Amino acid sequence: MNHAYTAQLTVTDNQGASASATVNIQVNAIPPITPAAPGNLTATALSKSQIALKWTGYSGNETGFKIARRTGATCTNFSQIVNVGTNVTSYSNTGLKRHTTHRYRVRAYNGAGNSAYSAIANAATPK
Repeated sequence: MNHAYTAQLTVTDNQGASASATVNIQVNAIPPITPAAPGNLTATALSKSQIALKWTGYSGNETGFKIARRTGATCTNFSQIVNVGTNVTSYSNTGLKRHTTHRYRVRAYNGAGNSAYSAIANAATPK
């Protein structure tokens, strides 16, 4: 968003003489920048139905993170499972099927759009 301002400037010297001028100022907003992709994603099975995720956020300008998962050795389609907020760098995925491999990826987002995805992290829930 751009803004225009008008300022009146008056200068007075130490003998009382003064001069004034009107100044018009145009301020142009910097467009938002898409956040950087998160990194260092890890997935750790905590139980037969729970996997803990951790990652590093590199952007500092994210609104949050989108977590996607695919399940099974042959599945190639990821589905977004949850959004988490700004500066959140972990998530516990619960209610999972036992003895199943789950693959995850994470990306940051803000008003400018989505980052690239992180590398994929895998974990398998035990029997």
